[in-house]
Amino acid sequence: MRITVISAIGLLALSGCASGVGDRGPAPSGEPYEASVMVIDDGAGANACTVIMESFPPQCGDPLPIRGWDWSQVEGWQQSGDVRWGDYRLTGVIVDGELAITTAPVPRTPETTPLPRDSGEILQPGHGTGPQTGR
Repeated sequence: MRITVISAIGLLALSGCASGVGDRGPAPSGEPYEASVMVIDDGAGANACTVIMESFPPQCGDPLPIRGWDWSQVEGWQQSGDVRWGDYRLTGVIVDGELAITTAPVPRTPETTPLPRDSGEILQPGHGTGPQTGR
């Protein structure tokens, strides 16, 4: 009986330390942010997504809400049903757990996405490696 109680207490203590995969917790306000991410909006607001669930349409894991995102102000997005998404280079600052954009988002295209240093490939404008959809 005593071993069972001690084991149960230990298990509860360990389970309290667990966190979800990709769970970064709230970012501190004022923290600068710059990243190439997929922006996904499922109708509840746009999120910068560092973890992508590759379904169709894609789903966002580990979302960072984007303050004031306006799809009419950016190019390079796709839509299926109520979900819109696109790959962008974002620069901003974290304010109350949300990303406030400070410079215009840049759509990531093969021309703007760097290749690995040792890939040996050269990309020329207009010769990308994926569909060029956008509005």
